Amino acid sequence: MSVPLSIKFIFDQVDHRVAEDLTLETELFEGMLQNSPTAKAKLRLDNIDIAYPKNIEQLIYLFNLFHAHHTPEDDIYFITTLNEDFYRAVPEALPPEIDAQAQFFQSLKSAQVSKSGVEVFSNSTSFLYKVKLIKSNQRILGRFIAIHAVAGERQEVIAVLQIFVGVTVGVFILSVFTTWLVAGHVL
Repeated sequence: MSVPLSIKFIFDQVDHRVAEDLTLETELFEGMLQNSPTAKAKLRLDNIDIAYPKNIEQLIYLFNLFHAHHTPEDDIYFITTLNEDFYRAVPEALPPEIDAQAQFFQSLKSAQVSKSGVEVFSNSTSFLYKVKLIKSNQRILGRFIAIHAVAGERQEVIAVLQIFVGVTVGVFILSVFTTWLVAGHVL
């Protein structure tokens, strides 16, 4: 009973860390849009004055600027839309569950509010996501979508747990054997 609870607890911790990573990614993008010195320093854009986009052309420029200066970590995908149309994904190769034709993406590209959540697919693959709307004069120009595939993180945790359990069992067997030998010599 304790092993399943431990795994659930560890997976919850992984999901929490992944959610924090997504928050940092979207905050970095938002900071760039707001001309934040901190965000611009992280992106090495100190000498560029950034204005919040008022039209699609300015938004395209800012999407391209962000993608040119920031590459997502493993298992994180940035998808940008113009209005409700797919614009660009970084990296370009997306898992089939989140590509431009996928039903999941179709629901995100038409979001009317900024939101975040978790999407679990039938094959137990899950993605955490954050959608940031970019508006001008109450009109949605586009969306910045950050998605993190959780499976890779969870597999890393399971691999570490397997090593830990293997070492623990090995140490236990060695200690039992050593105790048996010592007890045999004493008796």
